Amino acid sequence: MFMTAGDERLDAQEPARFTYVWLGLMGLSVLSGLVFVGVWTVIWRTFSDWDRLSRPAAVTAIVLLGWPLRRAMASIGSAFGMRDKGNQYALASVCAVLVGVGFMSLVERYPHDHAMPEWIAWIACIRPELSIFRVLLLMPVWGAWSMLITTQFHRPDAQTDQITRRCAQGCGPLTAVLCILLPLLGSLMYFHYMVEPGCWIVTGATVVTAIFSGPILCRLGGGLTRRTLLASNMITQIVFLMLCTVWL
Repeated sequence: MFMTAGDERLDAQEPARFTYVWLGLMGLSVLSGLVFVGVWTVIWRTFSDWDRLSRPAAVTAIVLLGWPLRRAMASIGSAFGMRDKGNQYALASVCAVLVGVGFMSLVERYPHDHAMPEWIAWIACIRPELSIFRVLLLMPVWGAWSMLITTQFHRPDAQTDQITRRCAQGCGPLTAVLCILLPLLGSLMYFHYMVEPGCWIVTGATVVTAIFSGPILCRLGGGLTRRTLLASNMITQIVFLMLCTVWL
């Protein structure tokens, strides 16, 4: 609900129920990745022609922007401190285009066949062959973690609504640190075959984006609010996607 509900619906909720929203955010991010992979697979099998992979890429991008990132799309302009509606729509359009271009850039005709180091060979059962699937699985997890880490670097202030304040109070430093293990280990296991130092650049730059995008947005958009957290989520996902298009 914190990710997708409208402002009026969210304001009607009891703030106490959002104390452990971090757990729901991480769970939803994993579920979202699985849904994206499922959507891509279904559309590809429906139009099972390698020359038509633009279709699953387009549909998956629409699902991403229309479901978990819908509220982020609607508020990213205001999170940057923009007041003009035209500028807000323009920025949202640029983000949508970047997602579409990123997905199209990662379309592959053949699966990878890279041997894994022995220390992670056991993970083969949950390691997709297509790189785009690995990206789809990790994007929302990195985005969710960016929201958690933002609350550690910018504490609630006078502009923070009660629900966001309760979310920040329920996620302590230890929780934020432990939650990074999921996207961090996933990135290292999924992208170990990148040309050096690709894996470290993609992972490190994503971590830096997740840590600094939120506090910067809080300064631009008027404090720690839901819209700044959602915008940080979206920016982190897009940066991760763009990095993958360069190094994969």
